[in-house]
Amino acid sequence: AAMLGFRWAPTEKFTATASVLYDIKYKGHLEHLDLGYKIADGWNAKVAGDILSGKRGTPIGTYDRNDRVTVSLNVTK
Repeated sequence: AAMLGFRWAPTEKFTATASVLYDIKYKGHLEHLDLGYKIADGWNAKVAGDILSGKRGTPIGTYDRNDRVTVSLNVTK
């Protein structure tokens, strides 16, 4: 397998991360992207998504139908 990742933070409030995992043996892949925004001290919002793709019966392909998007608001003290 091979993996490549990237993080971009143009300001203190905004961050973006992306990563790709490629299964060399079975030709499947997983992509992940998330965008975060610091609303205020201790308040963070985030949107994230995962896409899985591969042939049935392969390690990543087994989860091919499990793509997802999450939205979260976190408060920390």
